[in-house]
Amino acid sequence: LMILVFLMKMFNLYYEFYFCLMFFGLSMSFSSYFFNSILILIFLLVFMFSLFYMKNYLFFMYYMYMFFCFLMMMFMLNLIYGFHLLFFVWDMLGLVSYFLVKFYLNWEALSGALNTIFSNRIGDFFLIYFFCSEYKFMFSLMDMMSILFLFMSCLTKSSQFPFFGWLVKAMVAPTPVSSLVHSSTLVVSGCFLMYIYFENYNFSFMMFLFLISLLGMLISLMLILFEIDVKKMVAYSTMSQVSLIFLFFSYGWFFWSLLYLINHALFKSLLFLLVGTKIFYENGNQDSRYKKSEGNNFIFILFMLCYFSLIGMMFSGGMMIKDQILELKMLIGDFMLLDLLLFFCYTGTMIYSFKFLFIFMKSFNLFFLKYSYLNFFSMFILSFFSYYYLEIIVWNFSLMNVNFSEEVIFWLMLLLSFIYYFIFFFLINIYNEKFLGVWLFKMFSFFIFLSNLDFYLMWMIFSMELILEKMMLLSKKIILLMKYFFYMFFL
Repeated sequence: LMILVFLMKMFNLYYEFYFCLMFFGLSMSFSSYFFNSILILIFLLVFMFSLFYMKNYLFFMYYMYMFFCFLMMMFMLNLIYGFHLLFFVWDMLGLVSYFLVKFYLNWEALSGALNTIFSNRIGDFFLIYFFCSEYKFMFSLMDMMSILFLFMSCLTKSSQFPFFGWLVKAMVAPTPVSSLVHSSTLVVSGCFLMYIYFENYNFSFMMFLFLISLLGMLISLMLILFEIDVKKMVAYSTMSQVSLIFLFFSYGWFFWSLLYLINHALFKSLLFLLVGTKIFYENGNQDSRYKKSEGNNFIFILFMLCYFSLIGMMFSGGMMIKDQILELKMLIGDFMLLDLLLFFCYTGTMIYSFKFLFIFMKSFNLFFLKYSYLNFFSMFILSFFSYYYLEIIVWNFSLMNVNFSEEVIFWLMLLLSFIYYFIFFFLINIYNEKFLGVWLFKMFSFFIFLSNLDFYLMWMIFSMELILEKMMLLSKKIILLMKYFFYMFFL
């Protein structure tokens, strides 16, 4: 009976939430839900890595709650079309990133945080001008200046030329923040905004987008070759790959741009986790010239999977997308000097990938890594998805064109709501040393699973009972809170 009452309350909460979002403008496209599912997957794996990387810090709870708020804002950004709520979420992304970048509370972190939020202020101004224009939803009648301001807003948020300075400054943030924020959330939010609004375009503007993207790729390739800080090298690599996504937009290949955006989010998150493991076991060293001792074979294999996806090696997700893009480019038939620069940028990706390869061949000694099961598990799952997942999607790309009904959207949103409950349950119990120090590690240990199967089953039963109890206690308060929030907007 209690479960039935709880499910009825969950349905009531969902329908109120659903109709409120419809009032503000809710995207019903499958691409938004598909990208949000990848976003939740990356968040959960980076969250596991954070338990290993950040658990000894004094303000760990502050970090976790800000981390969760950032996920919520990015999740809403991918679902909303309406201006008011979209601009609120767009603004909150920059504000929460400010609090995450200044986590270490030193002068360098404060400088990077201020650089980040002030740069995003410029993009907010461009976005306000775009939505305040007279023909804000009639792209065929919109003047060139309004489209240009929307484009400049996307460039600012995605750290493209000439607004790429804040991304390198933001590398002072903790590595798990960089893994989520600078791979699949804040940096790609501008790309996703372009994917939503740039359905119709004119040739002259897309030629300008092509030139800006190509210039951004060339600048990032030159900067990464002379950089010695490992995290800044990954930041310039992110800038190069996002410029490539904008270049795909300039040709009108929106579907393949979205696929490469998801592929980039997966393998770049894995690369940040590998770099974070290197920094952790070398006592904070970020100098790529410093090679401490013999490397670990398992970490090197994971990096090779990430490396293959980055350069587009055979049977990887990156190869499937880049091969399709090059085939489409050849079918166009025109050949210009700019295309030579594009192929040079493809080659430059392989060149700086070799630089990463030499760093991970002999760089750190993982003496204590056998005790960090969460670190192993998160990186292993990310390596699998970054190499094979997009290959399966591209081979079955017809699934991406399915128009789902409202019933399917309802059950998908209900599933995502339960996932959020599960994440919130983790955040509540984060302070419990016994829960995190013993039970969670044993769950991810394969040998302990074989020798203690009864313990594992008892842990699963106890966890499900505890999750259900927490959800029952929180359901009433959350329903009241959401009602007050909705009534405030409706009145």
